[in-house]
Amino acid sequence: MKFKKISYALMLTFGMALLSTSCTKYATDEQIQKLDETKEAAMAADKTIAEKRKVRDNLKAELDAKVKELKKLEANRDYIKRKTGKE
Repeated sequence: MKFKKISYALMLTFGMALLSTSCTKYATDEQIQKLDETKEAAMAADKTIAEKRKVRDNLKAELDAKVKELKKLEANRDYIKRKTGKE
């Protein structure tokens, strides 16, 4: 009987210690601030990526147009060479 009382007392003490030192389900102000900073950094990175992709797409379109123009000019050059008989 004495053993049961001691074990109940120990379990109760252990339970109280766990409850008083357990983790909270709420974030601290520091954790919230860090989360906000991380979110802002991620949004800034996404914006930068979108801008860089837009620049890349514009440069690719410009390159494609210049390649097309080059082929047209080369074809014109070849036509003139054939007509004049020069190679």
